[in-house]
Amino acid sequence: MADTDLPDLDSNRPASLADDPLEELAMRTFLRNYLQLLPVRVGRVLDTLRRGDSEDSMDAVLSLKVSSHMAGALRIERHCLGLEAELRAGSVPGPGPAGELLTGAMRSVLAAAGLPAVHRAG
Repeated sequence: MADTDLPDLDSNRPASLADDPLEELAMRTFLRNYLQLLPVRVGRVLDTLRRGDSEDSMDAVLSLKVSSHMAGALRIERHCLGLEAELRAGSVPGPGPAGELLTGAMRSVLAAAGLPAVHRAG
């Protein structure tokens, strides 16, 4: 599946993780928090890549990957999978093209959620 075939924000993903009304409320709260913190978390990934810190980069990328999966931010999850693969291969890719893709995906997710654009992550 091409990156462009993925939705910016799959609103069914968080709901599919909830089995009862209390869990549904928790997932809505999680999604709201995810969206609010997304620019900071993307900024953390970019900062760790900029510093060339492989351990901190892996921590930031994995955290963003998992939370993006749960939130239904599938493009961000896909970009994190790519960064994770590069880090596991011993390469710290730097924030260049990977960062631009991640930042673009973040802006698309925020727009899909009806939130204002962020000009700079972090």
